[in-house]
Amino acid sequence: MRQRPADEFSDPSADDDGAPGSASAAFGRSDRRNEPDAWTEELDGADPDDTDPDPASTPSPRRRRRRLLLATGGLAVLIAATGILLHAQERERRTPEAAVLDYVQLIESGDVEAATDLVPVLGYPADPELEESAAPTIDDTDRRPPVVPLERLENPALLTNAFYADNPGITDVTVERAEDQTDDPGVGESVEVAVSYSVDDGAANAVLRVEREPDSILGLPVWRVEDALTVPLVVTLPDGGLGSAYVGGTRVAVSGERGVPLYSSMVYPGVYTVSFDGGSYLAAGDVERRIASPPPGVDPATAYIAASLSVVPTSAANDAILQEVMSFLGRCGTTAQGLDLCPEPYRSGRATGDVATVSLSEGPSTFGVYSYWTGDETVQMISGSMEGSVTFPGEDGPVTEPFSLMYDFAIDDVEPRAQIRSYEPDL
Repeated sequence: MRQRPADEFSDPSADDDGAPGSASAAFGRSDRRNEPDAWTEELDGADPDDTDPDPASTPSPRRRRRRLLLATGGLAVLIAATGILLHAQERERRTPEAAVLDYVQLIESGDVEAATDLVPVLGYPADPELEESAAPTIDDTDRRPPVVPLERLENPALLTNAFYADNPGITDVTVERAEDQTDDPGVGESVEVAVSYSVDDGAANAVLRVEREPDSILGLPVWRVEDALTVPLVVTLPDGGLGSAYVGGTRVAVSGERGVPLYSSMVYPGVYTVSFDGGSYLAAGDVERRIASPPPGVDPATAYIAASLSVVPTSAANDAILQEVMSFLGRCGTTAQGLDLCPEPYRSGRATGDVATVSLSEGPSTFGVYSYWTGDETVQMISGSMEGSVTFPGEDGPVTEPFSLMYDFAIDDVEPRAQIRSYEPDL
């Protein structure tokens, strides 16, 4: 039997794949059993022309997706953990004390406008013309009641940053939960927070109420400060209609010393100068007031800071009164009209204008400055007395007799007028 020749494809001794005469060469094909197919390389993202000796080092698409998912998941966990931590920290930060501190620090920084927007100042709209109204007064025979009705007025001009910047404000602010307060109030309930601060190196304290409101959409507690840190300032004059008062250059409502109610202007704590404008004939010295919360034990509902201005006639008023008195005495010596009001030597005819010589004391002695309402206008008055003497010829020589005059001087910058009459102190 004839034996078939050995097949070159299975010949293990065939080392030269491309040798002449081999089957591989005969068919024009190389042996690529140990190389990846071209389409596999393309799916793995390898370049067929890449000369990387280790193609297996390039990750497969599935492995890259797995790595991406792991990285994304880790980042999401980190973000979630950070969010939970920040939420917990913010929830701890949102306390009644923090709400009060945020509010009071606005005042400390001088941003009282933002403070007023956050916690409105309670009070009726201010009317600087109140001193010209017919406010009721207490009769001299009555006593002022122990608790005087206090009208709180909100004057926007006193609640601006510009106004507050011109006056020393508050410093050294601290807050803490007041004693005997619940730790977890419900919605709609309030707690009290104690505030300590300084004004002009003087310590002051206040207690502000804070209400728990419904939580925010993110589940964070919400607190609302109920009480403003403003303090009532009452400016009093001997009479409410004597002139205009100013706090830090801003006109405010005034109250008479015996007026009811008292009109107060709400101001933030600080140091303010209170001044007066009474025209040409009335004046008062400036008064400086330190405004701060009332001390413990004083009811803040009725407490206020008082600034009393002492109003006196000016030198121009005294000159005008002296001129009115001299005119009056001149009429006493020359006419019988109104003679019953003149000193006795004139009434008896012993002193006449052509022979009498008048000598007056140093000046008017004022004992009252007041006003009254006519129904159309406020009339300001100065009441007082003046001493003098008249010298006239007598049977045995010149005779000098003293006299006393009382006057009511009506203030009018255009045409002042006076009512003058004689009185006998010894009678």
